[in-house]
Amino acid sequence: MIHVEKVRQYTYRDYLIPCLVVMVMTGLFYRLWNLQVVRSEDLKKEGKWFTRAINVKHAPRGKIVDRNGMLLAGVKKEFVFSIQAGYVKYNTELLNKLSSILEISVHEILDKIKSICYRPYLFTRLYTGISVEKAAMIAELEIFHKGIRVDSEPIRFYSSHKDYSHFLGYVHNPNEGEIQRLLDNGEKPRPVVGKSGIEYRYELKLMGIPGGENLDVDVRSKPLKLVSVKNPVPGSMLVLGIDQKLQEIATEGLKGRKGAVVALDPKSGEVLCLASSPAYNIERFKKGLTLKEWKDIRDDKSSPMLNRAVSSCYAPASIFKLVLAIAAMQKGIFSEHHYTYCGGYSQVGNRKFRCLSQHGEMNFFTALAKSCNTYFVDLALKIGIDGIRRTCEDLGLGEKTGIDIAGEITGIVPSESWIRKWRNPPVWRSGDTANLGLGQGEISVTPIQMAQIASVIASKGSRYTPHILKTEILPNGIMCSNSNDYFCKKINLPTHYWEILHKAMEQVVLFGTVSRYRIPGIDWCAKTGTAQHKKGEKPHSWCMAFGPKENPSIALCIIVESVGYGSQFAAPIAQLLINSYIRRHTPQNHASGVGEVDINISTDNQNL
Repeated sequence: MIHVEKVRQYTYRDYLIPCLVVMVMTGLFYRLWNLQVVRSEDLKKEGKWFTRAINVKHAPRGKIVDRNGMLLAGVKKEFVFSIQAGYVKYNTELLNKLSSILEISVHEILDKIKSICYRPYLFTRLYTGISVEKAAMIAELEIFHKGIRVDSEPIRFYSSHKDYSHFLGYVHNPNEGEIQRLLDNGEKPRPVVGKSGIEYRYELKLMGIPGGENLDVDVRSKPLKLVSVKNPVPGSMLVLGIDQKLQEIATEGLKGRKGAVVALDPKSGEVLCLASSPAYNIERFKKGLTLKEWKDIRDDKSSPMLNRAVSSCYAPASIFKLVLAIAAMQKGIFSEHHYTYCGGYSQVGNRKFRCLSQHGEMNFFTALAKSCNTYFVDLALKIGIDGIRRTCEDLGLGEKTGIDIAGEITGIVPSESWIRKWRNPPVWRSGDTANLGLGQGEISVTPIQMAQIASVIASKGSRYTPHILKTEILPNGIMCSNSNDYFCKKINLPTHYWEILHKAMEQVVLFGTVSRYRIPGIDWCAKTGTAQHKKGEKPHSWCMAFGPKENPSIALCIIVESVGYGSQFAAPIAQLLINSYIRRHTPQNHASGVGEVDINISTDNQNL
């Protein structure tokens, strides 16, 4: 059999796929040839339009105002010079040019870069508030040098550089920890963050939401086309409980001295005034500090960065006698009619506690007015250390008040564990109880704690957490009332006991250590103290007060360090604060001029 080779018959389907492949490849080849050869020059020019850049617009920080709407902190446009340290610090040519423009040495620039730049390739503000001329010259350098930038940005400013520094705080470049804190809260790093005070505590409320512009730019980063815009959203406005006028009076009263003033609203715990002296100049931080400048502030012996209102503790001296009276009331051994004989001193074991005078027979009212040590030594021994400790705990001593700024300390109330740890031998004697009853020895308190106790007495037992923030106003104008419950506890005593304390503190003003500081037309209540602290140094001057006696609207505590008696230095400041606040919040007083007083810091010897 002969086999004949079978010839395949091709159909159109066999040619379809190869033809399609050839057509597609031909089209692609033509397209590439058209783009790379025919349209080459046109596309080079057109390509300049397709470099996309985002120009970030930082959000203005929220304004901060006092309880009457007076501006404490705002924002304004200023020129800011920022750098990427990784590009700048090794560029000798650029550093020399910047030195000439900024009129400072290269060494100073490098010192400042070292102090503020935590991430070498993140733009960080180096100088704020540079002049238009310097900004223009630096802008010219941007064309030839990488890592520098000049922008007009909303910059924080303060209506006073010192009066509000300790409660407002300040803003500055973030460090690694602060950047991480923002990231942990789902926020991107900001050019500045709050470093202390309200600026730190309410950072997330104040910072706002950044915006930006999407731009098409050329190869020199010159904007050619605006693609889209997202406007920044400013931070919330914070309304504080602070009264600007009170703050100014307190700052002036402490001028040239070390000390602190705290004033509270006894009905709510709002902080009306918080001053610490000496204060620091916020403006110095705005412009940026070198390492040397920071060390000079940090090592200043007067400690201007220390907020004495919350971060310093002192022996309370005679203002602690009010705590002692409350302890006696709680224990059920108090009687305002009980008399104690004062012969000029008390003997407790081998310790002698001297009084200011030989007062004779004293009841509670005369003993508080004259600050008789003998009466209160006797009362302390009757109460005992355990009873005093319980009352201190009820009133918040030995713990933080919870005020909404950082840096608060607890002070010391000598508990049993404290005695075992710090005393050798760990023994507590009756003489220690007597000393404690006079507010000396192993007890220390902060001014904010004693202001809180003044508020408790003024409100007849209601203890509130002190707080500076009053209200938040969102960028859209919606007011968010401060919804936190600041009520802590009620000190349960019969009402007539609180009235006895009010009457006794009023007699301190009428007949006692504050009698020279009466205010016509205003009944107010006070207690002074004089705290011994170091041998050879003058004592600290204390004053606790509230007013008016009926329906109090302000309670306060003042300490002035190492100056003398409480009646000489702290009391006249209290007089001015009480007079100013009550007169401005009582229309009839304001209209008639009742309560106008002059400050009179005495130099003669006066009782505690």
